[in-house]
Amino acid sequence: QKTDLIELPIGHSFPDFRDYRDGVSAFEDITAFMPNPVHLGARGLTPERTWVELVTPSYFEVAKVGAQMGSFFEPNQETAGPPAFVLSHGYWQRRFGGDPQIVGQVLTLNGESFTVVGVAPESFKGLSWGMAVSGWVPSGATAVLLGDATFLDNREAPAWRIMGRLQDGETLKSVRAQVEVVAERLVAEYPF
Repeated sequence: QKTDLIELPIGHSFPDFRDYRDGVSAFEDITAFMPNPVHLGARGLTPERTWVELVTPSYFEVAKVGAQMGSFFEPNQETAGPPAFVLSHGYWQRRFGGDPQIVGQVLTLNGESFTVVGVAPESFKGLSWGMAVSGWVPSGATAVLLGDATFLDNREAPAWRIMGRLQDGETLKSVRAQVEVVAERLVAEYPF
């Protein structure tokens, strides 16, 4: 079956993501995402261990989904911005009883405050196959969540997955060729 979503192998740094985004014109849009375990708490609730994904703001556009409530992340939240959180529909229902006033509430992730900006639709489970996450954090809040201000610039932190959506009229063959050019350049410039 034909799909217009192309996933690059796991294990890219955030600078690698930028290189693929800038070097592969066959993509309509491209996103980077990284699963991360957190302790997630809220006023009146005991924190629990769960999974979230750090994502570039383009994540939901690549997935072609809109928010059920509130909004998703702004483009400027790729590398900076306030700590925000989008809840998965299932987690919103299970943990918060589907509270219609959830947008604007503050939750804690690993002890840090994050404001809920939206809830994903029920039909959207995320882009990570086989993993149900409780929500999404913009990549610009990586330093807050991980406590590492250098993580987004670290070429030696290959923790990100990359996925892109093909431009209309592009083929798998054309995107593979462009990806190979970028991959070969990265191997030559940044050998491990």
